[in-house]
Amino acid sequence: MSEITSPEEFRQLEKQLGEQVTLEFSVAKRALVVCIPAFNAEKKIGPVVTKALKFCDKVIVCDDGSIDDTSAKAMAAGAHVIRHSEGLGKEKTMNDLMEEALKDNPSIVVTLSLEEEDDPADIPELVDPILKDEADITVGVRETAGLSAPGGAFVALNSKALAARVKQDFLGGLTQQAQMASAIAAGLRLKVVTFAPKVLPPSPKAVATVPGRGSAIASLSARWDRFMRLVAIERPFAFVCLPGVALALLGLGLMAYGFLSYMQDNILYPPLFGLAGVSLFVGVAFIISYTIIYVVEHYPPQRRA
Repeated sequence: MSEITSPEEFRQLEKQLGEQVTLEFSVAKRALVVCIPAFNAEKKIGPVVTKALKFCDKVIVCDDGSIDDTSAKAMAAGAHVIRHSEGLGKEKTMNDLMEEALKDNPSIVVTLSLEEEDDPADIPELVDPILKDEADITVGVRETAGLSAPGGAFVALNSKALAARVKQDFLGGLTQQAQMASAIAAGLRLKVVTFAPKVLPPSPKAVATVPGRGSAIASLSARWDRFMRLVAIERPFAFVCLPGVALALLGLGLMAYGFLSYMQDNILYPPLFGLAGVSLFVGVAFIISYTIIYVVEHYPPQRRA
């Protein structure tokens, strides 16, 4: 068995021996627990649990009312699974994960997000400042295609931070920003760990179609994925709802102006009404899209009995 005491040693050993090495941190067994919230993640959960178990002795998955085989896949991969019979939301899921993890009296708890595709291979680097007693909480942030891309829940907490969380001095919010603000207010030492960008391989089709530009296409794809995540997941109100309301109001204003002009001058302006109609249509479409995003986020589908 090889004992890993730093991320650098892990990277070097992994490169030399690949999958044929048993990894152990310089913390006792059952001292590091990984918590993963999951919803309809049957395609992702198995490989993530398998990989995470290389860096800890226990992985806990909370299935928040999935209607697929998320729980079965997680258990088959070796995770301890707790399950909600219906969707209760991210905050309840994280609280239940922490409550379950604390039963093992861990020294460190790592929370990992499937939605943000946090990589279990980054766990050594994430917990390193805690092992060196440089921080009570570490927050993982990845630089992707030149953009800062913080995960939704890639956080490590030591026993002091866990105790503060139990007392509700530090609240694990739904976002890293909320957790960071709460940690600072509770007087905990916080450190942000920035991971190297992931290299996204270009698809064979893209390379064949545009020779020599695969990396540029991959970079563009990463930027597009980040933009769509920002629009649809992180800030839909700012990027979908508000523009929709503005466009709808603009359309109504143009339409009202056109009617007033027609009543006063008896002159009809078809381009003006056309522009008003397009603006109103797009605005209403944006508002409907935001409504769908809101409903899906706050009222997830329930498993049929």
